[in-house]
Amino acid sequence: MNTFEQNNSNNDPLNSKIGAIRDIIFGQNLDALNQDITDIRQLISRHRNDLDGNLQLLKEQMMMAIQNLEREVERKIESIEEATLTEINRLEQGHISKNEFGNLLNDLGKNLK
Repeated sequence: MNTFEQNNSNNDPLNSKIGAIRDIIFGQNLDALNQDITDIRQLISRHRNDLDGNLQLLKEQMMMAIQNLEREVERKIESIEEATLTEINRLEQGHISKNEFGNLLNDLGKNLK
């Protein structure tokens, strides 16, 4: 019994008229229509549950992918830092100061005389 029928249950003649009008509009298929509506509601509920589950799974997969990407980026940054420090050390070892360069040129000039 729906809410409308419950509210009007004490008014029997009105309910019988409403029932007659309902039978005219919907015919004898009212039970079939109610079953179809119930089936559709259950189908919607199942699909909603499936979608919620799929959404949760997708969230978990995305979080794992983000974590993997973060680790890969951190690893590459560390690799670049190591390569940069190695190159800096190499350049510093081959570097001579202006004073040393000037002294070398003076020595070369003296040797050429």
